[in-house]
Amino acid sequence: TITPAPPPEAVGDQKTLVLLVDFQDSGPRRLTKEQANDFIFNPNSQFQKFYKENSYGQVSFSGDVKGWYKLNREGKPYYNATGDCTNKVYIDSTEIQDFISRDSINLGNYNRIIFLGDLIGNCSYVGKLQFVIDGHNYKLSQAWVYPNDNLILGNYDYVLAHEVGHSLGVYHANSLECGEDISYGHCTHDEYGNPFDVMGNGTKSYNFNAFYKKIFGWINQNSTLVIDHSGRFTLNPLEDGLGNGKKLGLIKLSDSSIPFSLEYRNSLGSNSGLFINKLDIAKPEGYKGTRLLDMTPSSNNSGFLGRDDFFDSSLKSTFRDNGLN
Repeated sequence: TITPAPPPEAVGDQKTLVLLVDFQDSGPRRLTKEQANDFIFNPNSQFQKFYKENSYGQVSFSGDVKGWYKLNREGKPYYNATGDCTNKVYIDSTEIQDFISRDSINLGNYNRIIFLGDLIGNCSYVGKLQFVIDGHNYKLSQAWVYPNDNLILGNYDYVLAHEVGHSLGVYHANSLECGEDISYGHCTHDEYGNPFDVMGNGTKSYNFNAFYKKIFGWINQNSTLVIDHSGRFTLNPLEDGLGNGKKLGLIKLSDSSIPFSLEYRNSLGSNSGLFINKLDIAKPEGYKGTRLLDMTPSSNNSGFLGRDDFFDSSLKSTFRDNGLN
């Protein structure tokens, strides 16, 4: 029997359970239950508007806020500075079971969980994982977003959008620093190194890159311009909506590999232009992330990890990858 494929998990209404959590060493609460509901579920919130714009109206979030819950343990010692979510034992399944038992929460009504509270660091699993809670199997994404000073600094919406991006299924937006070259020679991987992507560094909720939008299912095959031969091609702005034959994502093929994802952005002022991401392939998992290439490598190598060099990384003239035929 042939049936239509289910829609991607990052398309449609995302049923989300928000759990407010305190620890023994938690500081003063930075937000109320009402504020948490407004931040995440208000259709006019910055978070909702960001995802509506990025998905071209294909994703939204609805759900409930529960808590506060007090855990009889310290939270900060569980923070692992390496950034490995698997080592950040923030909330385990037994603790979640206590939460849902207390308020008779039907966990089957949700497919995503966001924890809010007071703790150092923010984290999320990439995509959904299988969890066994009270003898029942659930497929859920889990993100930990702890406001702390981020709420005061106005950075909270960015952190929330970033961690939920992981929950929806993508890794960080990185960069590849090759000194005077673009993609060869002595190159250094910079985690978070893309300054124009919400999954990269910075404190602004810029658009997800085109390849990640394709992974989410927001850019479909009909809106993807695939290049496997020489020619002249037109790429529409990533920020534009779908329809009318617009092509938002461009992927260049070499044999069976997909080495590059190209996108045109026109909302970045003087930094607007054509951006080229080299896809980070880690077999057997497949694509683990994107690496922005600096198309003007000699312009500026100052700043933290040389990241200032990437603020003018759009293509200004021509680029040739000598590793491709």
